[in-house]
Parts: sequence; C-alpha cells; structure tokens
Amino acid sequence: MAVAPPADERTLLTAPDAAEAAFLMRGFGSAAGGQGGLTEIQRLLFEAVTRALTGHRVDATAGAAVTAREFAEGLARRNLAFRTRIVQVMVLGELVLSPIPEDVSEQVAAFADELGVADDLVSVARSFALGSLGMAAVDFERNDYLDGTAQGAALHTSQALVQAWDAVPDDPGLAARWASLAHLDRSCSPSDSRAPRRTGVRGRTGGASLGSRPWSPHTVMTTFPRA
Repeated sequence: MAVAPPADERTLLTAPDAAEAAFLMRGFGSAAGGQGGLTEIQRLLFEAVTRALTGHRVDATAGAAVTAREFAEGLARRNLAFRTRIVQVMVLGELVLSPIPEDVSEQVAAFADELGVADDLVSVARSFALGSLGMAAVDFERNDYLDGTAQGAALHTSQALVQAWDAVPDDPGLAARWASLAHLDRSCSPSDSRAPRRTGVRGRTGGASLGSRPWSPHTVMTTFPRA
C-alpha cells in the first residue's frame, strides 16, 4: 500500500535541504539504476537536475541504495505534487537508456506505486521497455496522421502507407519531384509555397514514412513546488 500524502497542516513545502537532496539522489539511483548501477549519462543527468532543483551538489554514486518503501516513507511529509516531480525525474533517467531494461522499468514503477503517483509517463516508459513502438502509432492515429483518405496526398507517394513506419522503397516520380527543388530560385522566401520545407529526398529507399510527418514533443515540468 502506498504511503499516503500528509494532511495540509503537516505538508512540508520548503525546498529540500542538503540532507533531503542527498536522499532524493539515493532514490533516483535506486529506481533508475540497472544491475550495473547508473550509467555515466544518468549520473550526469541526476547530478545536474538535483543541483538545479535543490541548489545542492550531490554525488550520484555516494549514497547507499534505498528500497521503494523506504524512499516513500522518507517523503511522508511531501505532497503529491512534489512526489510526482520526483517520479518524473526517475522516468527521465529511465528514458535515457536505450534499450530500457525491464528491471529498471519495474523499479521505477514500484517507486511510483509506493509514492502513490499515477503518472502516464511511467506507463509510457514501461511500454518502451517492452519494445513497443505502437504508442507512436497511436499518437499518429489520434492526430489523423493515419487517415487513409489523406495519406497519399499528404506524403505525395504513389502507394498508400498503412503502418506508422512504412516506407516507399522505390518511387522514381516522387524522388524526381523532391530532387527538382534543388533548382528553385534562391530568392524564394520560406513562406513561398514553392520553397522546400524539408531536407533529404523522399521516394528513395527509406525516404518517406508516416513517421516523417511533423510532430510536437510533450515537455515534463520538473520544478519543485514552492511555499
């Protein structure tokens, strides 16, 4: 059972002191570290994030491991907003691994559960750890990128692309159209409909896919709540 958030009158709203910053770092390492411990990029990431968020320098390799339950009990006076930010930092450390080990994904999920945090990012990272790229396809479909009536016109391909990462292996006509952009008048402005909008040539092997459509990444806010 998760450690319940404190009542309002018991909630600690001040920024973490040096001791708590060190404790948070132990949690980051214990949750996102694999069998061989933190990777170099994870170490640099956690140390930079901890310093930016708490103002304290903490060595990511100095502290002892902590269990998910011990970590949640150590944050018993922190509210759900604070705990959610902590889990998001853990997930960030998880996502820099490629591929994401299943044991790391399970560890981060366990920490989130003990903290009472239900964050969509945890399940996203879990799906990545299991080797699923289907979530990207879901995002394309949700944004109508996979609308069968628009695929051909949108990508200017000679055949329909059904799957999210389908490619047109050979489309000489499309390749020629993109290659012709190199001969446009250099005076074309970026707003001119004739001006090229992407680099590379579609129509050659691997050159066109639904995954090449524009998209906007979602950002994760990792600032601590202030009193």
